[in-house]
Amino acid sequence: MNQSMNGVYNSPNFKRPTHPRKSVKLRLIIFLSSMKKITTLAFLLIAICSIHAQAPQGVNYQAVARNASGTELVNTPLTVRVGVYTDVSATQQAYEETHNVTTNAFGLFNIVIGQGNQTSANAFSTVAWANSNHFLKVEIDACSGFINMGATQLWSVPYALYAGASAGGPTGATGPQGLTGPTGAAG
Repeated sequence: MNQSMNGVYNSPNFKRPTHPRKSVKLRLIIFLSSMKKITTLAFLLIAICSIHAQAPQGVNYQAVARNASGTELVNTPLTVRVGVYTDVSATQQAYEETHNVTTNAFGLFNIVIGQGNQTSANAFSTVAWANSNHFLKVEIDACSGFINMGATQLWSVPYALYAGASAGGPTGATGPQGLTGPTGAAG
């Protein structure tokens, strides 16, 4: 090429001619690439929302551990055994677990019942909460054997109260019939 033509091609205002089909293909590739990103993002958001929509499998429990004379067991390692029973005398076990904890400066410890080391045959998720009243039996061991701290009836927790208030609404009207989909490939 001659010198004058090189100057035209190097000019900032010069646009090289493009083939119309290549331009459409490029736009289509860019569009499909962005759609993949949007679809992936939408899928992740739906998955995250559905994960957070599940009620947790556990019940918070907090207590102060004391010795036989009533003094708090301060900064003391303990094994806490909790059992869920269907009778007040705690003989019909539905679930049992242990937790290894250390009390704080006030003798306080916290556990999540349902998240401990399962010691019963049944899992926490299989407890039939709707079939009967349930009672919680708590025992602690400060290296001298388990001491029964008693059993008390479990009452509603906030998730159950919410479920009771929101469940059982009327069924909505049936929606219109959707369009018939395309016929699949012959097999």
